[in-house]
Amino acid sequence: MTKALVLIEEHGGTRPLARKLGLSPSTVQSWKRKGSIPASRVPAIADVTGISLDELLKACLPPLPTRTKRKEAAHV
Repeated sequence: MTKALVLIEEHGGTRPLARKLGLSPSTVQSWKRKGSIPASRVPAIADVTGISLDELLKACLPPLPTRTKRKEAAHV
């Protein structure tokens, strides 16, 4: 679970957070889908939610790619 998703869910979900920020739900939904929040939105979110800038900036980072195990080459 990404920091962005946790932040959104902790503040009521997509629609309630969008309402608090004066944004469309589709905007907040896109943050959930991407797993990060645009840095340009951090000040407004901090004002509305009271979350520290440090925590919000962590939510701006995109999720790390997942590692897949490499198949080992078969020895003949």
